[in-house]
Amino acid sequence: MKRVGTGPRSPVFAYSEQLDRWMKDGDLRHFKRAEGISLNQHSRELVEEMRQSRETLHRKMEDLHKTVAAMQEQQLAFMALHPQGKRRK
Repeated sequence: MKRVGTGPRSPVFAYSEQLDRWMKDGDLRHFKRAEGISLNQHSRELVEEMRQSRETLHRKMEDLHKTVAAMQEQQLAFMALHPQGKRRK
């Protein structure tokens, strides 16, 4: 593989044989079909896991907002019943 320019974002090119060798010897070697899962299937599973995590986060954030709102209401009710006058020393 060769980089066309000198910058970190410059395009690269490679021959297909080099890419095949890199895929075989590189970090993706544990995604071989022989193990029963393809890279595409693994990607789909990760996307679904991310979607579920995002939904769980949104539900927890809604619950948190409701709890904070309830606490603020309780604080306002308490302050209405117990107005702060002059403080005792």
